[in-house]
Amino acid sequence: MKVYNKILVARYNPENKCFASDDTVLYVKPLDFRKLVDTKSHNFISTIDANIKSRYGWVKDVECFTIEDYILKYINDKAISDDEFESLEILLDSIQKFEAGTPIAATYFQRGIEKQYMALTIHKVCFY
Repeated sequence: MKVYNKILVARYNPENKCFASDDTVLYVKPLDFRKLVDTKSHNFISTIDANIKSRYGWVKDVECFTIEDYILKYINDKAISDDEFESLEILLDSIQKFEAGTPIAATYFQRGIEKQYMALTIHKVCFY
């Protein structure tokens, strides 16, 4: 069982399309692609209100937890789909390597040669 010690939180900034309140825990829901594109930016979602989105999130250190703990504590829905679970796992796995305070974005990139698909990538961003 994987154990994590970092989550993604919001910093309210409408200019950057970050509408969730400061320190609100964020997660990502998967997109369903009917048509492949080269890249597609994706928003994080507030765990408090799924209608509030944030283009970026910031890594925050917390006490150790499992993905199941995260779902119970923040998403409040034990019946998430397999795709949602996979997206959450990608998010949590990806942010573990970054230091607290690192800004993060979510982007789908087209992958594959014989069979093309859209892959979710959680990555660091730099502000200029």
